[in-house]
Amino acid sequence: MSTTAFVKMHGLGNDFVVIDARRDAFSLDRTRAHAIADRKTGIGCDQLIVIEKPQRAGADVFMRIHNADGGEVEACGNATRCIATLIMAETGGSTGAKSRSPAPRTRCMSTWRSAAWPIRSAPIWATRTRRSLSPMR
Repeated sequence: MSTTAFVKMHGLGNDFVVIDARRDAFSLDRTRAHAIADRKTGIGCDQLIVIEKPQRAGADVFMRIHNADGGEVEACGNATRCIATLIMAETGGSTGAKSRSPAPRTRCMSTWRSAAWPIRSAPIWATRTRRSLSPMR
């Protein structure tokens, strides 16, 4: 059984499984996303986020968001906030992170930190792990 590295994140009452597919592709369909999100047989989460290489210049990443039922959605502000936190930690960025999602009207979402406008939001928790994403029997 193969294992997959992922990050389990919690922010503002939502929990996310985040899979980084920038280096290694991660195939995901509705059935697999639902199985991973299942709280009894999978990892369990409100949404599953897959980080991909940016599709356009100016973005740090492209993110796909799947609800617990497996369906893909265009955008989620709380998920974007969590991904921005990961990317800023990864890059050492102190001014922000830009991500794109499939949302047609959303060109980029940014999280900015500055003396003039510090981030004032609930804390984000992240736990890195590696395990099988196949449903438990």
